[in-house]
Amino acid sequence: MVSTQLVLTLLLSLVLLLIGKDAAVSGVAGGVAATAGTLLFALKLFGQYRAGEPGAMLGGILGAEVAKLVVMMLIFAAAIRWYEPLNIVAMLVVWLVVHLTPGIMIAVTGNNKESKR
Repeated sequence: MVSTQLVLTLLLSLVLLLIGKDAAVSGVAGGVAATAGTLLFALKLFGQYRAGEPGAMLGGILGAEVAKLVVMMLIFAAAIRWYEPLNIVAMLVVWLVVHLTPGIMIAVTGNNKESKR
């Protein structure tokens, strides 16, 4: 999923380049926020997964989700703080599309083929 999100971030940013450099850079920030959140979630949740501990799995899901949200908020805050000509609409649209991509892929295909590789 992460590779798909990175490719989508690149493609959307290239499209935004038609609007302007600031929109494209803002789009990269949104895509990186979504992708970094997904990667952190997966690493925290499945990095030390133990099949015999369902309670720990639930706690891991909650902890991974909180960590994902914190990382995304920090990336947004950094972009807002240090990239003066930020196009907030471009950043949020790319973030939303990239963030929803894994769920859409699973819904369309009926399973998570990428995780089985």
